[in-house]
Amino acid sequence: MRALLASATLFLSVFCLPFSQAKAEDGLKVVELFTSQGCASCPPADKLLSDLATRDDVIALGCHVDYWDHLQWKDTYSQAFCTNRQRVYNAVLDTGIYTPQIVINGTDAMVGTRPATVQEAIDTATTLPALPVTREGEEIVIDARTLADRDHLAISIFGYGSVEDQQIDSGENKGKKITYANPVTMLGNTETFGGTEIIRYAVPEGAAGYAVTVHDAETGAIIAAGKLTP
Repeated sequence: MRALLASATLFLSVFCLPFSQAKAEDGLKVVELFTSQGCASCPPADKLLSDLATRDDVIALGCHVDYWDHLQWKDTYSQAFCTNRQRVYNAVLDTGIYTPQIVINGTDAMVGTRPATVQEAIDTATTLPALPVTREGEEIVIDARTLADRDHLAISIFGYGSVEDQQIDSGENKGKKITYANPVTMLGNTETFGGTEIIRYAVPEGAAGYAVTVHDAETGAIIAAGKLTP
């Protein structure tokens, strides 16, 4: 595989809220939760992600898949690219496609309803170097020159929403009000690069925050990460 996911188009727009940069010396861990509002087993995992989203050392991303949308309730955050991303992880990790599933640093997948297991996996996961990510006008600027000794890398950039409560009116979670943290609303990707570049993205309007991951283009393993938050 040349890259973890197919490239997505990013639209140029003005977004003037101030953003802060994760300090370069801060270590980060990336936690992706593949979830769905139509999955009866998912609310405990959604709660766990909400807790993880408050940690400074964790990039917590709610990746809402769309393959449960036919079961009476369409997930208000579901994205085909989230389903795609989970399928690519499965092709590499061979862990199956299910919800709720948590993937840590692109290498370790597990059931999202086992908080003790997830917490232990996060605690023992590799602390990733914080990628320098800044904002310059209408662009996010990613300084990948710190990775000059690595080849066959690719970058993913996520835009995500804020923590929000959602009332579920039908389906397996009918009648529940569930809190969702950092639902991913956009995903863009680069082609492979040699880790010697400064990469610029035109950012779309409306995201509450942005996360950037650098991963091995063949395995999907994340080797560095950064984030921008208001």
